[in-house]
Amino acid sequence: MNDLVLTWEEWEKHVLTFFQYVLLELRKEEKLPRIEASKADDSLNRVLAKLIAKEIVKWQKLNPNCPTFYVEPNGRINPSPQNKKFHPSENKEPEFKIPYRDYNIDSDIVYTIECKCLEHPPSKSCPYYVEGGIKRYIDSDFCYGIYTKSGLMIGYVQDGYLEKYHNSINHNCAKHAIPTISLIGSWQENGVSRLEHTINRPSDFPPPLFELRHFWIDLRDKY
Repeated sequence: MNDLVLTWEEWEKHVLTFFQYVLLELRKEEKLPRIEASKADDSLNRVLAKLIAKEIVKWQKLNPNCPTFYVEPNGRINPSPQNKKFHPSENKEPEFKIPYRDYNIDSDIVYTIECKCLEHPPSKSCPYYVEGGIKRYIDSDFCYGIYTKSGLMIGYVQDGYLEKYHNSINHNCAKHAIPTISLIGSWQENGVSRLEHTINRPSDFPPPLFELRHFWIDLRDKY
């Protein structure tokens, strides 16, 4: 498929299909770290990054109609040509970034992926999923997904109940006047559940309407 003719929606569909695939590959790992991130120890994000590097070329060979894209783990958000001066978002480091060439503006924009653990007690992880995750796609100091129509959050479900996490996160969304997240289809035990919502952003953080996808990978049987 010619990347030149791909719309954002067509391109994102391939990205989401790959991430659903690689998250299921994550489930096949014999042992997974419980922590989300650490400078001294392994982390789920690091394990996922290694899997992405291993699987993406193979997956693209098996799917010849998909575009070639590169997933960048960690790293600061690159300065945007649209920002004439330094912007605070340039100091932020989402878990994964995928550049997309937008020929309408002759520039690269970045598909941003943020990852969070969902674990007991939910009284800690669920507020952080909102305040340290979803809000980064709304807060002008972070500007995750700036100039893009959509983005992705990954939830590593390590224990507990999917429905309770959903309810708790939506309760915390309501506290911050954020639209609640809707489940797409049904819960996928031992699989990837898909959720999404449309969020509103300030005028200095375009576009004003943003589609945030959520992939929750069920890892509860791995611990």
